Formats: sequence, C-alpha cells, structure tokens
Amino acid sequence: MKRFIKSMLIMLCMFIGTTTAFAQTNNHQQRISREQLAQVQAKRIAAELKLDDAKTDRLVRTYCACQREIWALGKRLTPRAGHSEMKERFARSQKILDIREKYYDEYSKFMTDEQIEQMYRIEHRMMKRMADRAHRKHSRQ
Repeated sequence: MKRFIKSMLIMLCMFIGTTTAFAQTNNHQQRISREQLAQVQAKRIAAELKLDDAKTDRLVRTYCACQREIWALGKRLTPRAGHSEMKERFARSQKILDIREKYYDEYSKFMTDEQIEQMYRIEHRMMKRMADRAHRKHSRQ
C-alpha cells in the first residue's frame, strides 16, 4: 500500500511539473515578434485576396519591408497641444505617406489596384481588431 501511495505521489508531482512547464511554454509561444506578426498578417491578406504562391511570397517580402521602414521611424507621437509636437506629428505622417506611396509602386508590379485597395482594407480591419483586443485586455486588468 505504501508503495502504491508513493507511486501515486510521484506521478502527481510529475503531472504538476509537466503541466506547469507546458503552460509556461504555451504562454511564451503566444508572444511573437512584430516581424513574425507582419508575416502572419501578410499571409492572411494574401489568403483573403486568393493570391497564388509566387504572389503570396512577394507580398510577404514587400509587406514586411514596408513595415520595417515604418517601424524605423520610431514610436508614434502622442497627441499634445504644443505647436512643435504637432509639426513633428505632421512630419511623421508625411514620412509614412511617402513610404506607403513607395510601396504602392512595388505592390502595383504584381497586384491590381483593386487588390491593393482591398489589401489596405483588410490590414485596417486587422489592426482595428488587434487594438480592440488590446483595449479589452487592458480594461480587464
């Protein structure tokens, strides 16, 4: 009987240990880099646009390059009342517009205008969904 109880205790400890390790691994895997997130987004956009494999690969490369250039601009400025801060926001917005225009030219080499427009709508919808999730998660805490 003692042997049975001892065996059960060992199994219980092993079960708890593996469950905890699995939960930690799972949480760690849910956090992906923004580069990986951009790739996932681009692949999802390509799937919704029903692009073939070659165009999907090209979209992923181009979309990620565009995102890297936008990220290189730094964090978005928070709204403030000051004149100089407003000028900085306008300058950043202009840089983003220039990047988007540059990449529009790249996208137009392998996608139609309608597909590009739909891509931006899909991207906007995905960003809104992520912002809503973040807002709900933050408000729960």
